[in-house]
Amino acid sequence: MKRVFPAVISAVVLFMLFSSPLTFTSCTKTKTVIQQDTTIVRDTTTIIDTTVVCNVQGTYAGVATASANASTAGQSTTESYTLGSDNLVIGYAGNVAVTFGGYTNTCDSVIISDYYTGNSNYYVLKGVLSNNQTTLSGTFQNLTVTTDFGTFSFTKQ
Repeated sequence: MKRVFPAVISAVVLFMLFSSPLTFTSCTKTKTVIQQDTTIVRDTTTIIDTTVVCNVQGTYAGVATASANASTAGQSTTESYTLGSDNLVIGYAGNVAVTFGGYTNTCDSVIISDYYTGNSNYYVLKGVLSNNQTTLSGTFQNLTVTTDFGTFSFTKQ
């Protein structure tokens, strides 16, 4: 009896193993890589590149106005910013370069981070592009003296 029991168990296991259909599955691995405004999706059979290139380089000129609640309430200045290659930005008062920094864009907006040599302060400008990327308007904030903030509107030259 003791020898029959292991043989019966072995027979049942072998019966179940060979009577059930064998199924093999495989899978593919998808990897997403995000770099700035670029998404590249890769799998084992397809490479899809959804890179969107938006060239916003050029000179934008206009007026920046301090908000009514700002320390410089109501003051306006005429400014121009040149957005160059390698995301370099230079700001001008007249023909004199007075700010420098960098910018990023998402094809419908631009963020400029710069240093103003006139008061040794850091600023961030957040703007939206409109009219076929010819108008840039938004808000600015002094990051050094936070009571200095306002709005701007620039047109591409």
